[in-house]
Amino acid sequence: MATFHVTVAGGGDSSGDSKANAFTLAEAITDLATTTAGDIYLFYGDGGAFTGVANYTLSVDGSTTARITLRGVDASGNPASGGDRPVFNMGTYYFYFTGDYYLAENLDLNGTASSGCILSGPGSHVRNCKVNNTSGTAGRPAIATLSTPAYIENNELISAQGNALDIGSSDYVNVMWNYCHDSEWGIDVTSGFITLAYNYIDTCDTAGLLIQSADNMTINHNTIYGCPIGISGTNPTNIIIMNNQIEYGNTETGISFSTPHVTNIGDNNNYWESAGSGTDATNFTKGPNATAKTPGYADAPNGDFSGVDDFDARVIAF
Repeated sequence: MATFHVTVAGGGDSSGDSKANAFTLAEAITDLATTTAGDIYLFYGDGGAFTGVANYTLSVDGSTTARITLRGVDASGNPASGGDRPVFNMGTYYFYFTGDYYLAENLDLNGTASSGCILSGPGSHVRNCKVNNTSGTAGRPAIATLSTPAYIENNELISAQGNALDIGSSDYVNVMWNYCHDSEWGIDVTSGFITLAYNYIDTCDTAGLLIQSADNMTINHNTIYGCPIGISGTNPTNIIIMNNQIEYGNTETGISFSTPHVTNIGDNNNYWESAGSGTDATNFTKGPNATAKTPGYADAPNGDFSGVDDFDARVIAF
């Protein structure tokens, strides 16, 4: 296992053994083609933005105990966050982890790729990244999960005309602590055995969460705000929806399923009607402990969900 350093300009003898001898992005991609399980690549955020010039398909396998890591760091080599994360202007290109057990963390990617800026492979883990698909073409996600299992954690995800997160042909995906916002759909699910917990889904044009013929999902402790339909389902089965904050406004719906099904279970959700006359739930049984209270968010219309008053611990999302 080795650690390699990557800057926009590269440096020194280009061995990657230090920041002074850093790889360029192109050199790092070449090295990743022959990397070994447990290797770590540190991408520095202090030298301008990296520019994608091709699709980067990474196929070498890591392992459950030795992931191959792409980590954003600040100028001193410490884990980056917020504005210190290295920026990747990907254009029409993407990162695709076809190998097993990759970890991408602390990165800031933007682009217009048709299938997403990051495509996760078997055992991939994406955390503390900001990923924004800025394409004006419909249906282009920020992140797409394509293999089983996957872990999407603590990211900010945006897709102007598509899904912030697309969970396609991959079961056993854990999605936690993400902020999905200003997208056409927040999270689109077409597979099963998915856990969605502690996510904020905010200001999505069609639906916050779209469940398309999926089954065996657990949806717990999420906040869904500013979406015409909070949770939309097409023939879903074996869905558990508990302890969520679901806002809906005039002519909007909190939960809307195409058909009712006895295996779908819900309770302890707070259906928060913010304005006008909407519908809390269609073809979904709310359960005996559902509530309808206005939480004390500091400024929900502008994305500030802090300051929730503790009116009922069962229905507070965070």
